[in-house]
Amino acid sequence: MVYAITNRGVQNLQKEGLIKNPPKTDRNAQNRELGDIHIAHALLISQIRAVLTAACKEEKGLELLFWREGRKRQDRIEVALPDTYAKVPVAPDGFFGLRDAKGRSSFFVEADRGTMTLERFTRKLKAYAAYFRQKKHEQKFGITLFRVLTVTSNVERQRNLVSSAEAAEDLRRLKKMFLFTTEEKLSLVRQETIFEKIWTVPASGEPQLLFGQAPSENPNHKESITMQQNPNAHAEVRHGP
Repeated sequence: MVYAITNRGVQNLQKEGLIKNPPKTDRNAQNRELGDIHIAHALLISQIRAVLTAACKEEKGLELLFWREGRKRQDRIEVALPDTYAKVPVAPDGFFGLRDAKGRSSFFVEADRGTMTLERFTRKLKAYAAYFRQKKHEQKFGITLFRVLTVTSNVERQRNLVSSAEAAEDLRRLKKMFLFTTEEKLSLVRQETIFEKIWTVPASGEPQLLFGQAPSENPNHKESITMQQNPNAHAEVRHGP
């Protein structure tokens, strides 16, 4: 079943004090305009969140701190292109934090249905790399490190995305930041697979775990630092939704 909130639903939530100052969006008109592509994308985001939430409940010593979506998570960054510079959006489909015995880890999520060209998607990844190098994530999210998880529609699309990332030098140098997998590997039947070796990183033939090592600009660096968040991070990342 697919549900969409209506104008009356927003009014009821506001009346009950569950939301304040909702945007003046005509939800009914918006719902009528929704197409298959938008719905499929929204369902993929929902699937990722559901699998992650269920897996964390079963995984001892691991806590899902929060999951967030929406425009407040969006930003822009200047990216170097072959012939020019361009302002590119940093607009993750999801942003979540995990905590285990070693500390906290932060992740941005990209749900890819294969509708975007490889060039455009690679530009999205370049935006994350530039965001990291300029430490914009520290200012906006109060985190010191992050990884970008891309869940795509099928194995062929995954291979193409990884190959495109491998061809970009600035992404290769931060290869451990970017992980790719397919929708079929994230199932509520076996939700624990999200923490297994189902992830691929650029320039690596070996499957990877979700928890790994931090990105490094130095190709000779052994990258022994774990992907953990600053324990003194801003309240934005310490609190739940």
